[in-house]
Amino acid sequence: MKNKLIAVLLVMAILLTQLGVFAFDDMAEERLSWAVEAVETMAEKGIIKGYEDGTFRPDKEITKEEALILMSRICGFTDESSEKYKDLATNIYGEFISSKYDTPYINEISFLIYRGVIKTSDLEQYIADETRTQPLKRYEAAMLITKLMGAEDDLSEAELTYDDEAAIPEESKPYVAYVTEAELMNGMGENRFEPMTSLTRAQVATLLYRAMNKLDFTYLTCVLESYNTGNDIATVKVGETQEKYVITADIPVALDGNYAMLADIPVGAEIRITFKGEDISFVDAITPEHKATVSLIFVEYEKLMDAVVVMFKEVDGSEEFRYSLADSPVITRNGAKTEIASLRENDLATVEIVGEKVTRIDAESPQKSGEGVIVALHFESSFSIVISEDGETTTYKVADDVKVIRNAQIIELADLRIGDKVKIETKYNVIEKITATSKNRTATGTIKEIVISAEPKITVDEDGIEKEYALLNSVEVKLGGEKVDVYALRLGDTVNVTIEGETVTKIAVTPAKENINFAGKIEYINTAYGYIKLEGVEERIEIGKAKFQNSAGKTITIKDVKQGDEATVFGSKGIGTVAAELIVVNK
Repeated sequence: MKNKLIAVLLVMAILLTQLGVFAFDDMAEERLSWAVEAVETMAEKGIIKGYEDGTFRPDKEITKEEALILMSRICGFTDESSEKYKDLATNIYGEFISSKYDTPYINEISFLIYRGVIKTSDLEQYIADETRTQPLKRYEAAMLITKLMGAEDDLSEAELTYDDEAAIPEESKPYVAYVTEAELMNGMGENRFEPMTSLTRAQVATLLYRAMNKLDFTYLTCVLESYNTGNDIATVKVGETQEKYVITADIPVALDGNYAMLADIPVGAEIRITFKGEDISFVDAITPEHKATVSLIFVEYEKLMDAVVVMFKEVDGSEEFRYSLADSPVITRNGAKTEIASLRENDLATVEIVGEKVTRIDAESPQKSGEGVIVALHFESSFSIVISEDGETTTYKVADDVKVIRNAQIIELADLRIGDKVKIETKYNVIEKITATSKNRTATGTIKEIVISAEPKITVDEDGIEKEYALLNSVEVKLGGEKVDVYALRLGDTVNVTIEGETVTKIAVTPAKENINFAGKIEYINTAYGYIKLEGVEERIEIGKAKFQNSAGKTITIKDVKQGDEATVFGSKGIGTVAAELIVVNK
């Protein structure tokens, strides 16, 4: 159909030209006869456009940005089948483009990147503020057309015979060699390529017209029914007709904008096949909105006359389900590819359902064992444990009747510690038994950070090395042998911590010394308990180790101090108190 359309357009363009009728008023000049066919055809297809005054302006230089827009249209941007893929491309690349470049053509450029013609790293050269309005030079056109043709990865060492070869930028020479050999671009007379010459709109129209005819893109939108990885045959449905195509692994496939394998596309999904002439050059698809992935228990399967029916039930056994199996489903058990007959009753299965058909089953044995290190414990409505194994973390639910053994003793779940090494036994990914081992030790250092939250932490400087530990919610904190609240801890305090696994369970604290001084009138003196109180000072001032002096610097005793005397206290701050070292009394 596409070939017929092009043929009709060509005939129309030729007839109109012969009759002296042109789509654009300024294309009638004899000197432009070489470009008329290209311009007329490209205009008919909506790839290149004129101006509101009915002119094409063939001699106007084309900018780098305009060249990208025309290339996106060659790649199918204006094709009706591209609508959903245009939106997908903009969703993926649009934010990046708009954050870095001031261009109104975000959709077209996103689509060009999505189709793999250019990379995001190419954009600076073509749509940056200082480049996008620059005229496109011939060597740059050679590079872009090579990318458009999908030939960039197959370039060989350049063999050029142009007399001005030395003027061609080195990095573009393989591209120039390609477009010359492919007869996409010619010299400019006298065997010169003229790499730095700017291209006009008429020249670009002709160049892209040649590329379009060589590419000969057509599109087929269909539904994937099956894909046989053994012989690369894809069975698709076009309307009510079933067709088969060979789609090998070297053909680019995009699923949701990411490169994938055709086997990754769910059966029943709508796909679009791009043909380059008679050959398939690209396949893209978007995951259907009605696709569902659920965890179920495999029960059995049944072969019927024209289908295979698979039975599942909910993990709790409350409800059963029956689904038809797709023609070419992907089935694995314990990570290995297999057939439906190899699944076992009560296997835990992750089931992918498209429409009413099962397209993928990833099954595993209901009972499994594993080991790792506890990195988090969650005590919400249902208890869960996060375990790290070989750098990967997994969150497990825990059975109500779980059996927990730690260091050979039966314990409660709450007695597990972050940092414990554990071996677990699960059924349907729920832990039924935990065997934990923990090394207990002590360490001394200074507090660098305390985080009081749902998952509290403490950082201790141990001989110049900062180590972060989980902090037990019910951590025992003692100051001078007396229990205190965790909120009494201060940065800089010296602590001796007891560590189980990687969790601090006990803290013996020596407060950090903070030198301070107070001045004020003595409110009262308590020699029996060894403290005084200054007016306006909240802290109690302990005087047990203090020296007393008068304002002349003479040593005095506590007996010489009276209520109402003015005093200046020098000492160090504790928790709610000040340990006085020197008290100067003004009589």
